Amino acid sequence: MATTGVKSSETIHDEIKKRFEKRIDESFEDNSMIDLFTIAISEEFEKVYEEIENNKTPHVWTSLEGEQLDKAGSGLNCPREPGESDVTYKYRIMRWTLSNEAGNDTAIKAALLNPKYARNIDYIPYTDGCGTATCYVLPKHYTREYIENALKEAADIIAKKGNPGTYVKYVVPRVLAVRLQIVLQPVDGADVDLLKKRIEAKIINYVNSIAPKEYLEIGQIDRLAYAEAEVMSFSVVGLSIDNDYTTKRSILQGISTKMLFDDIDWEVQ
Repeated sequence: MATTGVKSSETIHDEIKKRFEKRIDESFEDNSMIDLFTIAISEEFEKVYEEIENNKTPHVWTSLEGEQLDKAGSGLNCPREPGESDVTYKYRIMRWTLSNEAGNDTAIKAALLNPKYARNIDYIPYTDGCGTATCYVLPKHYTREYIENALKEAADIIAKKGNPGTYVKYVVPRVLAVRLQIVLQPVDGADVDLLKKRIEAKIINYVNSIAPKEYLEIGQIDRLAYAEAEVMSFSVVGLSIDNDYTTKRSILQGISTKMLFDDIDWEVQ
């Protein structure tokens, strides 16, 4: 049953006594052992009601005054200033809660999901100390129009969700050219040029779509190629990232750089 306000021990005692007498179909005398026991229980339940009320009212601090408002403000880590009136204090609590909501890193990151012009936006707080952040904006295409729109998109979102006092640096990841050396053996009678174009298209889409904190996997490139029925044998024998040759078969895509397909050096057997 829903209740409002705090029940007094007297009210609780009367309700318990009536329920008990109804169940046993007898009445008990005032100040009897059972009556004194019921009074003791009622007094404890009154304390329970008070505690529930004290924990409920801070969430509706706009209707609080005096000491109750002080408790609500302290719970929000916004204590009352010396001599501050209830009206002024309520306004300051409101500004405090709105500022905290706006500056919530989780809310910012959630708002940056599924952007229109960017492939990915990473918001990293405290990169240069308190009150700073860096936003890595990866545009869907590395054209001037897309870069400008992606940066504006990120800035507009953070302006709505971020703390106005935070200095945010916007960074477009530096491009890292991905070049591959591939040995291909097609089946007899295959159209080699067309086969190479199909494989290359798959590799371009795969490499350019790798999200930050994911990996470029040579094994995945192999799987894409072998999905073509006209491939007899396929092997990536060389890989360079930004002109640096590597023997790794798994390359992490960072957030401050972006791997993009550049070229394939084919050897057809």
